[in-house]
Amino acid sequence: MSLPSFQNWVDNTIQDATQMSDAQLVSSFAVHGCGDFSHFINFDRDSLIDLYVADRCYDMFWNQYSKMLATL
Repeated sequence: MSLPSFQNWVDNTIQDATQMSDAQLVSSFAVHGCGDFSHFINFDRDSLIDLYVADRCYDMFWNQYSKMLATL
């Protein structure tokens, strides 16, 4: 995938995530065993969106999730 195509894909993923509700974002993480709000109690909406993009575009859910937990 070329760099402009990848950037478009990331931009589209961000746009999709911003249109999703918090519940939809959280439920999208069910594949990782984290599909309810108990795993994201102190996460704000921007963090959920960042985590969604990290998961969908970079396949880095656990890396990003652990970094976010460490900063709480």
